[in-house]
Amino acid sequence: MMFSFLAITLICFFEIRRVSISFFTIAIAAVFIAIYIVSALYFIWLLLAVSIIYFHVFILISIGLVTFLRIEKYKSVIHNLSVSVSFSSLIFFALLIGFMPKFSAHISMWGRWDAIAIWNLHAKFLFSENSWSDYLLSNMEWSHPDYPLFLPASIAYFWKAIGNISATVPFLISLFFTFSIPIVLHDSLPQKSLFQKLLAIFLPLLLCYNDTYLKWMLSQMADAPLALGILLALVYFNQFFRNKSTQALILASFIAFVILWIKNEALLFTLSFMAILIIHRYFSFQFRRGYFISTIFILLSFFLPLYFKLHFAPQNDLYVATSFEAFILKLFDATRYKVIGNYGLQTLIESQFWLLLFIPFLIIVFRSNLFTLIKLPTAQLLLLLTIFYFFIYVVTPKDLNWHLETSLIRLLVQIIPAWLFVLSGISLLQKDKQQVIS
Repeated sequence: MMFSFLAITLICFFEIRRVSISFFTIAIAAVFIAIYIVSALYFIWLLLAVSIIYFHVFILISIGLVTFLRIEKYKSVIHNLSVSVSFSSLIFFALLIGFMPKFSAHISMWGRWDAIAIWNLHAKFLFSENSWSDYLLSNMEWSHPDYPLFLPASIAYFWKAIGNISATVPFLISLFFTFSIPIVLHDSLPQKSLFQKLLAIFLPLLLCYNDTYLKWMLSQMADAPLALGILLALVYFNQFFRNKSTQALILASFIAFVILWIKNEALLFTLSFMAILIIHRYFSFQFRRGYFISTIFILLSFFLPLYFKLHFAPQNDLYVATSFEAFILKLFDATRYKVIGNYGLQTLIESQFWLLLFIPFLIIVFRSNLFTLIKLPTAQLLLLLTIFYFFIYVVTPKDLNWHLETSLIRLLVQIIPAWLFVLSGISLLQKDKQQVIS
């Protein structure tokens, strides 16, 4: 099973390599998509209830078939492959490794309470193929059985690979997501001038210095893979608007729908993504082929969470408890907006997330790039997503203060790296450049 995962990762790498993004971002995106694929295949295997041997045979035949059909392109990728690491990147990686002692202060082998009671617990059920759906049928509302299976299924897959339940697996997965985000940030920012190189080194490292970010990213909850998925989708979405790359559009669209398999609130990002894409490029003739191909990938990645939701998952507690009358009343209740605004500001200050965003925003204002921020499609997407997140609390059927206290920080962890990418990228633009992060 480990060989299958590595082979799938290599295939993903070869396919993604055609999009002109730096090596480390391509490698991380390949691993991210490979984790999605094995979690999806594992869930399908549970549904089919066939022998694990047949599961292995199917994966190996599929890998062999794809490799056979694409071997010439893969040979070309290998022939042209070059891994160049700049001096600034060496400094960045050295400093990142230097943060390891700080990481260790937030490490817990089974994660925080939500990881124990939700994600790792679901994985333990999925590990047992004969009774995997028991958590869906029993009285376990407190464990949120409606949550998607990206993280639990991938953990269960690797447990099957090593033959036992081990705390090492979810720990290593969380470590991958925690390290990947600052690496993608560094790798995706422009680094032509000395000023750009310095910011590309130190702005991502500010995340690693932030205790709140480390605590939640290493918590082994699904907010970490969702944060990485949102960041990767934005990176490739920006690449699409920058060089009109059909491959970048396909990959951004695919990732934007893959994350539906991670958490429920990922639907808000997917809706925001589609809205901005339609507004900016839907009627452009030259992108019709790209939209057609993207639609195929979207349908494939959309089917799995939809099937899980319709046939297995109980209804979401927020959806069930919401009535139309209460929805309208809360929508026009000004006190709720004030409570959310005050608590959000307090959380940004206490978590020191405001500092992460203030530095690049200050540079944007200083360099008169504020208008660029308004026009940038990725910034518009993130702004729309942030508004959606805000209105979750406006209309929530739960006690507002309780809901803010238990979830707001996690939503911020999901989008802060993406905002840092957008703001940092704009802060490094010249005034006469295109309205993209180049």
